[in-house]
Amino acid sequence: MKKIALLLAGSLFLFSVQAADWKTVSQNAERTVMMDMSSVRKNGTDVAVWTKTDLARSRPVQAEPNTPLSGKTFKSVHFLNNIRCPDRKITMLAIVTHDERGNTVTSQQIARPVYRDIVPDSVSDVLYKSLCARRAPVPPPPAMPKTPGRSGNFI
Repeated sequence: MKKIALLLAGSLFLFSVQAADWKTVSQNAERTVMMDMSSVRKNGTDVAVWTKTDLARSRPVQAEPNTPLSGKTFKSVHFLNNIRCPDRKITMLAIVTHDERGNTVTSQQIARPVYRDIVPDSVSDVLYKSLCARRAPVPPPPAMPKTPGRSGNFI
Protein backbone atom coordinates (compact mmCIF):
# COMPACT_ATOMS: atom_id res chain seq x y z
CA MET A 1 0.00 0.00 0.00
CA LYS A 2 2.85 2.39 0.85
CA LYS A 3 4.45 1.68 -2.53
CA ILE A 4 1.24 2.59 -4.35
CA ALA A 5 0.89 5.82 -2.34
CA LEU A 6 4.50 6.77 -3.08
CA LEU A 7 4.06 5.97 -6.77
CA LEU A 8 0.89 8.06 -6.93
CA ALA A 9 2.50 10.99 -5.09
CA GLY A 10 5.54 10.86 -7.39
CA SER A 11 3.32 10.78 -10.48
CA LEU A 12 1.33 13.80 -9.32
CA PHE A 13 4.56 15.72 -8.69
CA LEU A 14 5.89 14.90 -12.15
CA PHE A 15 2.67 15.96 -13.87
CA SER A 16 2.48 19.22 -11.90
CA VAL A 17 5.87 20.39 -13.20
CA GLN A 18 5.64 22.10 -16.58
CA ALA A 19 8.07 20.39 -18.92
CA ALA A 20 9.80 22.09 -21.80
CA ASP A 21 8.25 21.43 -25.21
CA TRP A 22 11.31 21.36 -27.51
CA LYS A 23 10.65 21.57 -31.26
CA THR A 24 13.58 21.02 -33.65
CA VAL A 25 14.22 24.09 -35.79
CA SER A 26 17.46 23.12 -37.56
CA GLN A 27 19.74 20.10 -37.54
CA ASN A 28 23.04 19.09 -39.15
CA ALA A 29 26.09 16.97 -38.26
CA GLU A 30 27.50 19.67 -35.95
CA ARG A 31 24.44 20.82 -34.02
CA THR A 32 20.72 20.60 -33.35
CA VAL A 33 18.78 23.80 -32.67
CA MET A 34 15.43 23.63 -30.86
CA MET A 35 12.90 26.10 -29.48
CA ASP A 36 10.85 25.59 -26.33
CA MET A 37 7.23 26.13 -27.35
CA SER A 38 6.16 26.26 -23.67
CA SER A 39 8.43 29.30 -23.11
CA VAL A 40 6.88 31.50 -25.82
CA ARG A 41 5.76 34.81 -24.33
CA LYS A 42 4.10 37.57 -26.34
CA ASN A 43 4.32 41.19 -25.24
CA GLY A 44 2.53 43.41 -27.72
CA THR A 45 4.29 42.81 -31.03
CA ASP A 46 7.40 41.29 -29.39
CA VAL A 47 7.85 37.55 -28.84
CA ALA A 48 10.34 35.99 -26.41
CA VAL A 49 11.41 32.33 -26.66
CA TRP A 50 14.13 30.06 -25.27
CA THR A 51 16.18 28.16 -27.82
CA LYS A 52 18.69 25.39 -27.22
CA THR A 53 21.67 24.40 -29.36
CA ASP A 54 23.01 20.91 -28.66
CA LEU A 55 26.50 20.44 -30.10
CA ALA A 56 27.81 17.17 -31.52
CA ARG A 57 30.99 17.56 -29.44
CA SER A 58 32.03 19.71 -26.50
CA ARG A 59 33.72 23.06 -27.08
CA PRO A 60 36.01 25.02 -24.77
CA VAL A 61 34.66 28.05 -22.93
CA GLN A 62 36.36 31.23 -24.13
CA ALA A 63 38.01 32.44 -20.92
CA GLU A 64 41.15 34.19 -19.74
CA PRO A 65 43.94 31.79 -18.65
CA ASN A 66 44.09 30.93 -14.93
CA THR A 67 40.47 31.89 -14.27
CA PRO A 68 37.74 29.60 -12.89
CA LEU A 69 36.37 29.03 -16.42
CA SER A 70 39.67 28.27 -18.14
CA GLY A 71 39.78 24.64 -19.27
CA LYS A 72 36.01 24.15 -18.95
CA THR A 73 33.89 22.92 -21.85
CA PHE A 74 30.25 23.14 -22.86
CA LYS A 75 28.05 20.95 -25.04
CA SER A 76 24.74 22.82 -24.97
CA VAL A 77 23.76 26.50 -25.10
CA HIS A 78 20.41 28.02 -24.16
CA PHE A 79 19.50 31.46 -25.52
CA LEU A 80 16.63 33.69 -24.45
CA ASN A 81 15.70 35.46 -27.69
CA ASN A 82 13.39 38.41 -28.23
CA ILE A 83 11.91 39.09 -31.65
CA ARG A 84 10.42 42.43 -32.72
CA CYS A 85 7.95 41.07 -35.23
CA PRO A 86 6.96 44.21 -37.18
CA ASP A 87 10.62 45.28 -37.54
CA ARG A 88 11.86 41.75 -38.37
CA LYS A 89 14.66 42.07 -35.79
CA ILE A 90 16.02 39.72 -33.11
CA THR A 91 18.27 39.96 -30.06
CA MET A 92 19.56 37.72 -27.27
CA LEU A 93 18.59 38.60 -23.69
CA ALA A 94 20.45 35.77 -21.91
CA ILE A 95 22.91 32.94 -22.65
CA VAL A 96 23.42 29.83 -20.52
CA THR A 97 25.94 27.06 -21.32
CA HIS A 98 25.83 23.49 -20.00
CA ASP A 99 28.34 20.64 -19.88
CA GLU A 100 27.78 17.03 -21.01
CA ARG A 101 25.88 16.22 -17.79
CA GLY A 102 23.58 19.23 -18.03
CA ASN A 103 25.35 21.24 -15.32
CA THR A 104 25.45 25.01 -15.84
CA VAL A 105 28.92 26.20 -16.88
CA THR A 106 28.19 29.88 -17.60
CA SER A 107 25.15 32.11 -17.29
CA GLN A 108 24.97 35.65 -18.65
CA GLN A 109 22.23 38.22 -18.90
CA ILE A 110 22.80 40.68 -21.76
CA ALA A 111 22.95 44.17 -20.22
CA ARG A 112 22.41 46.12 -23.45
CA PRO A 113 20.75 43.90 -26.05
CA VAL A 114 21.30 44.93 -29.66
CA TYR A 115 18.61 44.12 -32.19
CA ARG A 116 19.82 42.84 -35.56
CA ASP A 117 18.05 42.20 -38.84
CA ILE A 118 16.85 38.64 -39.29
CA VAL A 119 18.84 36.98 -42.06
CA PRO A 120 16.68 35.14 -44.63
CA ASP A 121 16.87 31.32 -44.51
CA SER A 122 18.59 31.37 -41.09
CA VAL A 123 17.58 29.80 -37.78
CA SER A 124 16.37 33.26 -36.71
CA ASP A 125 14.20 33.36 -39.84
CA VAL A 126 12.63 30.01 -38.90
CA LEU A 127 11.88 31.40 -35.41
CA TYR A 128 10.42 34.56 -36.93
CA LYS A 129 8.20 32.64 -39.34
CA SER A 130 7.05 30.24 -36.60
CA LEU A 131 6.28 32.89 -34.00
CA CYS A 132 5.48 36.11 -35.89
CA ALA A 133 3.92 35.10 -39.18
CA ARG A 134 0.39 36.35 -39.51
CA ARG A 135 -2.15 33.80 -40.52
CA ALA A 136 -3.98 34.53 -43.74
CA PRO A 137 -7.69 35.11 -43.27
CA VAL A 138 -9.82 32.06 -43.91
CA PRO A 139 -11.72 32.50 -47.18
CA PRO A 140 -15.50 32.08 -47.07
CA PRO A 141 -16.85 28.74 -48.27
CA PRO A 142 -17.78 28.58 -51.97
CA ALA A 143 -21.34 29.45 -52.87
CA MET A 144 -23.73 26.57 -53.38
CA PRO A 145 -24.24 25.90 -57.09
CA LYS A 146 -27.72 26.63 -58.36
CA THR A 147 -29.52 23.89 -60.18
CA PRO A 148 -30.81 25.05 -63.56
CA GLY A 149 -34.58 25.41 -63.74
CA ARG A 150 -35.08 25.55 -59.96
CA SER A 151 -35.80 28.47 -57.73
CA GLY A 152 -33.04 27.57 -55.34
CA ASN A 153 -35.38 26.11 -52.73
CA PHE A 154 -34.54 22.50 -52.10
CA ILE A 155 -37.48 21.65 -49.85
